[in-house]
Amino acid sequence: MRALDQFGNSVQVKHAREAAIRHGRLVVAAKSNNDSSSTQGEIVVVSVGDRTLVHSLALPLSLPLTAENEDDNNSGMVAICCTGIKSDADWLIRHIQSYIADVWCRYDHHTMSTTAMAHWIARLLVSYEQNDLDEEWQSATQKRTIKRASASLSRPLGVQTLFLSSRNESGPQLLLVEPTGRVLTADTSKDLSFLAIGKQSDAIKVQLLRSVMEDSASVEQFLVKEILGILSPSRNEITRLIVETLRQDLSIERKLIICKNKKVQSSTLLSTR
Repeated sequence: MRALDQFGNSVQVKHAREAAIRHGRLVVAAKSNNDSSSTQGEIVVVSVGDRTLVHSLALPLSLPLTAENEDDNNSGMVAICCTGIKSDADWLIRHIQSYIADVWCRYDHHTMSTTAMAHWIARLLVSYEQNDLDEEWQSATQKRTIKRASASLSRPLGVQTLFLSSRNESGPQLLLVEPTGRVLTADTSKDLSFLAIGKQSDAIKVQLLRSVMEDSASVEQFLVKEILGILSPSRNEITRLIVETLRQDLSIERKLIICKNKKVQSSTLLSTR
């Protein structure tokens, strides 16, 4: 009872979410809902700053997508993007990568869906408040990894986490895991399915639900325009944005966009792999 406020809410989790929003960079991940779009099946992630945030959760042993092995890659690339307290985000990503390696070593299988990964991370996030998780239904790998991680997890993590998958039977997937362990699906407008985390994420969510994308605009161009409108930089102020695109061929294209006076001044390709 000492951990709850007068309304029955967890004070620790409330502070963790506030920390994630206050200290996290604004990040928007979106996919087009237009079936005729040339970018259908791609996920575009735009973040404020000059440091990349999207991490692939595929093992280095994964084969590139080809006609011969397409069936083995039917779940596509699963990637993660965290914003909030950097040390918490680094810890979380490290343990997720360790979990995937454990699954591969035990089951010779590493391709997992966004839903499975979001469920596992949700269990991990709430493990700080439980001395003995009810894990009878879980695999030996899940039990060992969660117990090992929760031994040093004495408080909720101040991070918001996005899980992204570029290929799926029903199209690309977007999932958000809050510090509470709650898993949220994408918001949907006429043109986009999207999720926003970090600073001013509530404001950009309202703006994206209200805005209409021009036929000639790409998802990237639309997101950059809306984010600059929310940030409202002063005249001559330089804004740096990182655009990371998850493609159907299991690659991630990363580029740095420099904007001034709400207009794109330059775009530099950082990597494609």
